[in-house]
Amino acid sequence: MILYRAKNETNLNNLKDPKVEEQEEQERELKSFQIDFEQSMDTKSVLSNMRIYPEIEYELVWSENDSIAEIAFSNNFDEDTEVLVNISDDAKNSN
Repeated sequence: MILYRAKNETNLNNLKDPKVEEQEEQERELKSFQIDFEQSMDTKSVLSNMRIYPEIEYELVWSENDSIAEIAFSNNFDEDTEVLVNISDDAKNSN
């Protein structure tokens, strides 16, 4: 079982300061994260064995021969929300 926990700390009430590009980059980082697997994965198997709590709309992009998965959340959520990503041991590699 693989567990990832991320906390969204984006404060939507902040006004943009002169370092807009830096702030936008930080916000992007908080809305997505990357999972590095040790080997290429069967992407369908990972998807069918992955749960995200709370249920938040997301986009999953694979790279590096299906060994890296980037999860980007498409909905904003409260800054105190913790997101849990659970991938069970039933997820298979590509072999």
